[in-house]
Amino acid sequence: MVAKSAWALLRKFETNKYLAGAYEADFKSGTQFTCLTGNAQMSCIWLRLFEMTDDLRYLNAALKMNEMLKQLIVIRGRRGIDGGVSGSYPIWGRYQPLRYISWGCKILRGCSPVGTPSDALFRRINPRALSCAS
Repeated sequence: MVAKSAWALLRKFETNKYLAGAYEADFKSGTQFTCLTGNAQMSCIWLRLFEMTDDLRYLNAALKMNEMLKQLIVIRGRRGIDGGVSGSYPIWGRYQPLRYISWGCKILRGCSPVGTPSDALFRRINPRALSCAS
């Protein structure tokens, strides 16, 4: 079941370059915001499926998702926001609106394979900033 849902979301992401913050059960309609931590978790699932299947489409989707997510990390912001990950994009979306969430950094870091551009970004950010604002 997980692989079937992951595949449906991979196809949505490949087609739209975007995953909605929530979908109906049939994956046909989605919301007008994206959940950044949900996207990061999906990237982790795709990476795991790649490890299990050697299907490069999972790896490709995960790396593209990580690249998209890294564009949304605040790297030159106010104190307490620098290195932060908002709950939604746009920031006023339904998931944790107008907030930078502490677990967002943890999840994004966890789905960045060593040696990738996403991994390099986290190495450049001040490690103290990775605690994020709550």
